[in-house]
Amino acid sequence: MKFEKYFFYLLILVHLLPVILLPYFVTHDGPAHVYNANLIQQLLFDKGGLASFFFEFNPQILPNWISHLMLLLFNQILSPEVSERIVIAIYIVAFPLSFRALVLAINPSAFAATYLIFPYVQAFSILTGLYSFCLGLCLMFYVLYKWKKSGLPLDRQGKIYFSIWMILIYFSHLFVFMLVMLALSFMICWKHFNDFSFSLKKVFANFSLLWRQIRMLLVISFLPLCLTLLFAFHQASKTDTEIPEFDTMLELFIDVRPIIALNYDMEKVYSRPLFYVYLILLLAGLIMKVRSSPGRSKNFVQAEDGWFILSLLMSFFYFFLPDDIFSGGIVAIRFCLMSYLFLILWLAAYTPSKLMLGGALLSVISSLLLLNERQASLKALSNDAEDFAVCEEHIEAEKTLLTLNYSDNWMLDNIASYIADDKNILLLDNYEANQVHFPLIWKKDRDPDKILGNAGKANRPCIDLLKYKSFTGLEIDYILVMKRPSEVVDSCTQSVDEQLRNAYREIFVSPRGHGVLYKRLGLF
Repeated sequence: MKFEKYFFYLLILVHLLPVILLPYFVTHDGPAHVYNANLIQQLLFDKGGLASFFFEFNPQILPNWISHLMLLLFNQILSPEVSERIVIAIYIVAFPLSFRALVLAINPSAFAATYLIFPYVQAFSILTGLYSFCLGLCLMFYVLYKWKKSGLPLDRQGKIYFSIWMILIYFSHLFVFMLVMLALSFMICWKHFNDFSFSLKKVFANFSLLWRQIRMLLVISFLPLCLTLLFAFHQASKTDTEIPEFDTMLELFIDVRPIIALNYDMEKVYSRPLFYVYLILLLAGLIMKVRSSPGRSKNFVQAEDGWFILSLLMSFFYFFLPDDIFSGGIVAIRFCLMSYLFLILWLAAYTPSKLMLGGALLSVISSLLLLNERQASLKALSNDAEDFAVCEEHIEAEKTLLTLNYSDNWMLDNIASYIADDKNILLLDNYEANQVHFPLIWKKDRDPDKILGNAGKANRPCIDLLKYKSFTGLEIDYILVMKRPSEVVDSCTQSVDEQLRNAYREIFVSPRGHGVLYKRLGLF
């Protein structure tokens, strides 16, 4: 298939089109990441500015830095919204390419299996805005590919090479780093057992060989391992102990939840059939193994079966571990994602090529249909981002901005962050600064969520501006009311209206009428 790879590249380009064509490619957490990259720049180069009054760097050496650093670097020469789209584009290109490289390293003839990755490209992880996690996945599959191709033991240059990659993976995402450590450790042990035909006597007789390889992995991962243990020590008490209900988790698993992003009921129509595609391919692969194993016993278990064991292990973690570990949330869906991706790697090794071709075709069709279904929603989100971003022109630098978001669309939770992405405007709604695993945190007694009310957490916000002023000695300079329905008449909204009438004046309505900007009377 001489030109097959160009078709693969063409599909990557198709998945890139929304990122290229839309002025804003809005994800849930993305605007907050862009805004915080701007804050990091202010803290580094404008130490007397408003940002340094409210925020400080997290004293812990955190793993969640890579996307912020990339945005910060790109922002030096590009507008923030373009920088964000470049970061997303890097992921959309690198993720399928790195996965394809690993698949072909496992089975050089399994071209069709590489197309099973496409439904996962523009899916939950990236549309939720998990930028560092997504970039970490690209690094992970590339490192697994290089590890498989390099062979053991590593020479000195190889050890330095992998040490650098392991550090980069740590600073992308802790979950990914722990996953890479688990995968590499398992690959080393599984290969050792397989080399000695799973004879316990031979395995233990050559234990020193296994230990040398494990010790080498520990050496090249020494620094990130130490940082991981330090982070886990500080955050161990913040691990959730509640296990989700099994029936609910099973339904999500069958729906292939990691593919679903914007509209669950609509998108599961295209994701759920893939579960049955994988099931058919799995059964076919098992039958193929049975038929191709001489004697059906001695050579039945082979080196590539390790991917299947890892898939089962990820599934176990998915069903039986809490969804919040070491202060990090959305853990279950990540385990679910890895369960399917490791399964695809196993399928690449054993599923008959003709049947895999059918699975690849259905995967590509599913992915393209999902792209088409999401197009209208992504366009509407881009329009909203443009609408709100215009408000920046009417806000003075070094002033504070409070957003009151009345929309019930969860994808708009952080969209107002675009207003402050390249101007020294202090946005008082910054969820990242309330999380221990992000670069910036609120300074003591400066977090408005603990004083002002629930403005950043509810679509019927209740706020107390006088309490905020009496506690901090500060006044909020601008307030943006976003997507407020005309029929809202609850007590919280009436209180907001009264406070706005007493201390603010309306100065701007966004072009589409979705945002109304108010300015404090004392600034006129």
